[in-house]
Amino acid sequence: MLRLHNEKGVNPRLTVCRNCGKDVGVALLGAIESIYECSHCRAHCIGGRPAYDVCTACGFHGGFTFVRKVEEQEKLPVELCDDCKKNEEACAAAVAEGGVYWKCSSCGSQGAIKSTAPLAQAVRKQAGIETPKPVGVEFSESDCPVCGPNKVT
Repeated sequence: MLRLHNEKGVNPRLTVCRNCGKDVGVALLGAIESIYECSHCRAHCIGGRPAYDVCTACGFHGGFTFVRKVEEQEKLPVELCDDCKKNEEACAAAVAEGGVYWKCSSCGSQGAIKSTAPLAQAVRKQAGIETPKPVGVEFSESDCPVCGPNKVT
């Protein structure tokens, strides 16, 4: 088995897009190859506990639990690829113009519904959230545009 450690203990790991899984780069973990979880928001911290035990996701101080060691050939989902960044920016723009975010609880797909769609208008009206504040809706396999029976391409 090929080991990637060098003489200084640096351990490079391949990273993948946290959204689609495409390879995006390399992370240098060093000797600390652990994953910790914030006890407040459940966000994972890869490579060790964060500085001063402050969660970078929610700002909670203290309360991290060891989850596991990073496996030898494990690819780490740490950032977005260029395509997913562009999609995220397009979704944010659509929502700022009156659209709504959507995600599927079954397949994990996500996106935005444009403001011109009747569903987006109905969601905003029912939620009572005006543009440009973000709002979203969750689908399941029975109505998801990706994995549901009425797929949208």
